[in-house]
Amino acid sequence: MREFELVIDDHLKNGLTPFDLTPFNTPVLNECLGFRVGNAGLELYEELDNPIDPALSIEYVWPFPQFIVGERYNFLVVRSVVDLCDYVYIISNDHLTTTLIATIDIATYGQGTLMEVADFGEYAFLTNGVVMIYLNTTTGVWHTITSSPNIPRMRTVCNFKGQAVGGCIVSPWPAADPQCDGTYYAWSRIGMINFIPTLTNEEGYKRCPYGGEVYNVRRLKDVVIGYSSKGIT
Repeated sequence: MREFELVIDDHLKNGLTPFDLTPFNTPVLNECLGFRVGNAGLELYEELDNPIDPALSIEYVWPFPQFIVGERYNFLVVRSVVDLCDYVYIISNDHLTTTLIATIDIATYGQGTLMEVADFGEYAFLTNGVVMIYLNTTTGVWHTITSSPNIPRMRTVCNFKGQAVGGCIVSPWPAADPQCDGTYYAWSRIGMINFIPTLTNEEGYKRCPYGGEVYNVRRLKDVVIGYSSKGIT
């Protein structure tokens, strides 16, 4: 007597079922361990090496570590409960090389939120509400600052077609009248991290129309979405 055979080629190509109750004889998988669904079907799990040097002995605390994949730079932010510091690294694309670019200790700067990145490819601007980190493209050196006459310190920022758009202003900003606070959005000059309003009418700031504290800004195709405590703009 011939043994029962079940060919599952189509099952592997289609991956996991999209149904709560899978119809009979549908070539999909109900459960799959050790794989992930890719464009061409199921893909094997690839184990990556920990990019952090084990000698650093860093303890993690939720929601860190934070890994941000950029166009040119990949950032890893680790919060140590031992050193009471946030460490910001650049990680190579092969995950084998780490470069420390900033150490943010709570005693000096206070405790920030999750790191936000405005990624411009060759240039990147980061902020977590207590510090701002930027790359000097001439020297190749990363700088950590807490204030700038041209840039209000904010908690969230993104790149919108070469223009930085941010929200939740947490530092005094002499260029603004009236003064901005956590309920404000701000946007920079196109092609430059300069938020001071000028006659070019590119830079500016505006209070959230709902009056809520701004949590996040994100680009969505041809617009920027602002998420606040009282609504989405």
